[in-house]
Amino acid sequence: MEYMFAICNKTEWMRKAINMNPHCSDQFVWIDFGIWHVIKDDEIFTNSCVKLAQTVHKWATGVRIASGGEIYLQNPNVYQYISWFFLGGVFGGNRESLIQFAELVKQECIDTIKEKRTIMWEVNIWHLVYEKHPSLFNYYYADHNESILLNW
Repeated sequence: MEYMFAICNKTEWMRKAINMNPHCSDQFVWIDFGIWHVIKDDEIFTNSCVKLAQTVHKWATGVRIASGGEIYLQNPNVYQYISWFFLGGVFGGNRESLIQFAELVKQECIDTIKEKRTIMWEVNIWHLVYEKHPSLFNYYYADHNESILLNW
């Protein structure tokens, strides 16, 4: 349960970084500390992180996030199974989109706790947010491997 609360808090930690913003940044990216376990290659990891930090995407708004693909939208019960439509290891975007995302995730977590008396994986919460606000997202195809960074 504590782990679920921690991973659902990623968007709140991102909001905190945005509010602190010591470098006056316009774009922000979250990378899970544990992402190394799916990449396991120093050169790919380092080069991908440098590229990610230097990339200015054509998308000025929206949440950029890895997706396992449209097939995962068909899972009808996100309260029982993990939805891999979104992969939780990397996400980013501009200030406004990420703050909106954080607020929507927070509300979805509160609603899930109140209505279902449970909490679940952050990717399931994000899936629910996507269903209500698809235009907020700019996702790209990846898997739980180096493509999560390489395809950014």
